[in-house]
Amino acid sequence: MINRRRIVLLIILALAVVMLSGCDIFRRARRVQAEPPPPFQSPITQVIGGPGMAIADIANALKQRQSDTRSILGQLSIIVGEARSRTRLQFDANMYFAPPDFLRVRGAADAGTLFDFKMEGDQVQVMLVPEKKIHVGTVAALRANPTLMAGLQPDDLMYSFLVDQNLYRHLTSNPGTTIQQTPDHYIVTVNYATGTSENYHLRMNDLLVDKIERNSGRRSMGSVRFDGYAFYPNPNGKTTHLLPSRFEAQLPTGAVATVEARDLQPNAPRDQPLTIMDVPPDFQRVPL
Repeated sequence: MINRRRIVLLIILALAVVMLSGCDIFRRARRVQAEPPPPFQSPITQVIGGPGMAIADIANALKQRQSDTRSILGQLSIIVGEARSRTRLQFDANMYFAPPDFLRVRGAADAGTLFDFKMEGDQVQVMLVPEKKIHVGTVAALRANPTLMAGLQPDDLMYSFLVDQNLYRHLTSNPGTTIQQTPDHYIVTVNYATGTSENYHLRMNDLLVDKIERNSGRRSMGSVRFDGYAFYPNPNGKTTHLLPSRFEAQLPTGAVATVEARDLQPNAPRDQPLTIMDVPPDFQRVPL
């Protein structure tokens, strides 16, 4: 069963599949130059934090801006590559996810569709269009395949866009959570029964997370840097949802992925086409 508490990346498993699946896909993505991160963008104008806050104070402040985000439909711009390389690969993606057990991502560049990824329940399908292959299996099989996973766990998906909401849920259910204070941040440490831990860096003035560090004991398991947030309207027009607008993931493999939201629609319905993956008859079926 997917662990709803674990927050690292929404889309990076699909990206790792693309990065490790052959040069055909590399050739079809756009090549761009790595750029320094932009200044942090916060949509919150009033100061809601301050020094000396306890966990209950932070949780109460987060509660004031919570909206129940049950799904997200979005268009993304994604840049992937090696952290030490100046040349990166860029493509566009259409995404829909409904935690905890549905994720659909289609990636494309100027040359056309690159990949189509679907996770529904315990079943995974990864269609690599240039290679004319579709990988099919279970989430457990995908986790056991180091080539496709690139060191990631599939239950680390879908939650980077819900970092604010999920941190609030954790704080309210774990009032004894460890917290540290620096001159401009609170660092909240979340420990899991698996032996892994995550450090959430909250900006003191607006209590937005700008970094998550993940560790297994003393070993780093990567990090996510959030470069900005925005309020996105619900389809009913009555509420808005505070969601990340740009983040960058550093993976233990040395890979880096930057995800920028072009458009997000919280709580969009799951249309029937999202659940169907049309596979051409000449595609090779490969078990995970």
